[in-house]
Amino acid sequence: EDKFELLLLKGKVEHEINGIPFEVNAFSDALGVAEAIGNQELIAKVYSELYMMFYSRYPGLAVYFARKAEVIYSNIKDEHSLIRSRLYVALTLQSIYDRTIKPEGDCFKEEADKIVKSIDESKLTAPFEIAFYNRVKGLVLKDENAIEKAFEFYYTVSKNTRNYQCSKRY
Repeated sequence: EDKFELLLLKGKVEHEINGIPFEVNAFSDALGVAEAIGNQELIAKVYSELYMMFYSRYPGLAVYFARKAEVIYSNIKDEHSLIRSRLYVALTLQSIYDRTIKPEGDCFKEEADKIVKSIDESKLTAPFEIAFYNRVKGLVLKDENAIEKAFEFYYTVSKNTRNYQCSKRY
């Protein structure tokens, strides 16, 4: 698993430095290691990273990877990761809808709405999970209350981070 974590980290660093590379060697290697040891959670983790890498430029491909992770998380009963994957899909489908010609793109909007409405908010326990859910809910369902809740969390985190950084200097 150490080799897997190193390869995953290498893939993240390569992505940060190069953007979307033509070859995703480190992620491919990490996926190979995860498959070789048969760890479904690690396989899903690679798919989630690939989603993050592609979502802004290649949303269709990103949805593919998020859906692959979603299936695995469902099979291994990882509820929190499953919800996160579903939210990734909804967010990306909304993004695709926003870029498409209407009414041809309406199916993307309908699916995004359906996904967000199907999520049981009570299963989210961590503040960052709730904030991400509210962010997606606000963007997809145009729910201003949800957006305000998400911003409150992000503002609090940002404020606390700035205060911490300032206090460390002195």
